[in-house]
Amino acid sequence: MLLRRRRAAKAADARAQAPITRSEIFALAWPAILEMTLHMLAWVVDVAMVGRLGAEALGAVSLGGQIFFAAAFFLGSIGVGMTALVARRWGAGDTEAASRAASAGLFSSILLGIVAAISLYLVAPSVFALSGFGRSAMTSGISYLRFSAPAALFMVPTFAVNGIMRGTGDTRTPLMVTVIANVINIVGDYLLIFGIGIFPEMGVAGAALAFSISQMIAAAFAFYALSMRRRIHLDLQSILHPDRWTLKRLLILSLPAGISVLLMDSARTITTFIIAAEGEVVLAAHQVAMTTEALSFMPGYGFALAAGVIVGQSLGAGLTERARVGTTECARLAVMVMGSVGVLFFIIPRELVSLFSADPTLVPLAAACLRIGAFAQIPVALGEVLAGSLRGAGDTRSGMVVAALGSWGMRVPLTWFIIVHLGLSLVYVWMALVVEWIIRTGVLFIIYRKGQWMQVDV
Repeated sequence: MLLRRRRAAKAADARAQAPITRSEIFALAWPAILEMTLHMLAWVVDVAMVGRLGAEALGAVSLGGQIFFAAAFFLGSIGVGMTALVARRWGAGDTEAASRAASAGLFSSILLGIVAAISLYLVAPSVFALSGFGRSAMTSGISYLRFSAPAALFMVPTFAVNGIMRGTGDTRTPLMVTVIANVINIVGDYLLIFGIGIFPEMGVAGAALAFSISQMIAAAFAFYALSMRRRIHLDLQSILHPDRWTLKRLLILSLPAGISVLLMDSARTITTFIIAAEGEVVLAAHQVAMTTEALSFMPGYGFALAAGVIVGQSLGAGLTERARVGTTECARLAVMVMGSVGVLFFIIPRELVSLFSADPTLVPLAAACLRIGAFAQIPVALGEVLAGSLRGAGDTRSGMVVAALGSWGMRVPLTWFIIVHLGLSLVYVWMALVVEWIIRTGVLFIIYRKGQWMQVDV
């Protein structure tokens, strides 16, 4: 046992001391980029299929989905803590400690999944009673949220498993989990929404049921893939009786990441309501521009994840300079990729937004917003990578503070001031969003330069 541990430590040390290469970064980043893109495409397909059932069904699914994913992503932030914990121990070559962290994470995620599923099922009537929907839409919404609720039971643990995999440097398995979930979800939507062949026509409930089934099968695949990892040893005893210290560290790491998600989602919702007061065309233009821009954020997410893994493993091996170099190289690549996308946003914004809408009343406004959004690409690229590096080091509190500053300290009040107080157009809101990202990234850079993230106890 001792000899095996020493060999593992030597192998990890050799990997950690190797110079950072762009091929290594791309190997970590591209599966994450594709994974997030697939999540978005699956949602687009869902909306397209449900949209054929009518406006009421689409509204019910939109609100139900917003409630579900807010809860799931908040609790699913345990995956962020898992990546930081496992990466640090993996980099140090201590696979036994990595296994203990993985067991504690699985224990917590299973409990959180149960809590999420029960809570979503119970609150569904109350949520839609407050929505102001008509009786038919409210009934559809309750049905959707209740049939979706079991998905949380599987989705939250899957986030944890994916976090464990990423901590070991494996970003391809989480991609495969997403591919399996999305394929099953799309096929299930088609069969259960419209009642194809022997399957019943369930409408909105069919979309939710297909989603729950897809998450159950994806979770089974994720757990199987994790069990096949030779250097991550899991057993029922360890999962049922996790290490208390590890559980405490996991909570300290994951809770701020979850709060960050809630802060940003809630701010996004409030600003949407403020913009909606300007009318359907303005709101639609904003949504089209946001959807187009969102595709450009996928590379930022991928390089941020790569930076987090490199930083976590490097700090685990005691190589702080390697962590710095990894962050710098990830930031450089993110700026190159997203900066290039920004050029496209500036040169051909009308052609890009026309892919999502041909409405002549909203395309010019959406294109103008997207052209302004081009100037946010480089700040977003740098900000995402810096935040990812801090998370990988175990500093999730700084990200929470910056999220609060950007979302509620700037985005919401600036949107209100521009739209309600000054009565200016949507274009000025997008200018404010660019300023928000510049300031947010500047604050993250100051935090990163101070270097306190290198001393975080993980």
